[in-house]
Amino acid sequence: GLLSFERVTGKTVATKVQSTFPLRLMLPKHRTTGEDTSSRDPRTASAKDTDPIEPDKECLWAYLINFGGGLLHGDRIDLDVSVGDGCSSILASQGSTKVYKSPNPLNRNTPAGQCLTCNVGKGGFLAMIPQPLTCFKDSVYEQRQRVSLAPDGSSSLVLLDWLTAGRMSRGESWEFQELS
Repeated sequence: GLLSFERVTGKTVATKVQSTFPLRLMLPKHRTTGEDTSSRDPRTASAKDTDPIEPDKECLWAYLINFGGGLLHGDRIDLDVSVGDGCSSILASQGSTKVYKSPNPLNRNTPAGQCLTCNVGKGGFLAMIPQPLTCFKDSVYEQRQRVSLAPDGSSSLVLLDWLTAGRMSRGESWEFQELS
């Protein structure tokens, strides 16, 4: 897949959104601002409160969604993300990434996997905050993440990478075959 964010007329916009099975990318219409509006009464909101978001406070969200609810043996998600100069974006997932049982857990030639490559430009911000990874019993999973930040030190990254012990309610605790 491919996801690119650029500044267009002072706002962060998604200029390229491409995905292939088993990945789908969803960009909701809302944006996040740096302003705390939790105490604002919607009944008394003025036109000023609904004006377009100030460019230096907005952040565009994108959700990564797995078709079928998870990854099967041999499924691969490759995603390249580019956050342009001065852009802000949050990548999240709709739910946990589930890795289903491999039909032959000893065959590690075609594991389920994800490869994420991100480039964050000058003054850019990227938060990657997916739901946790859940590897089912006898699953084989491989993940690679590569992030390049602006060499001048002006870009920022928040990265959350976490996993569960498995399907605890089914008695599966750390019973996947391989996780790398």
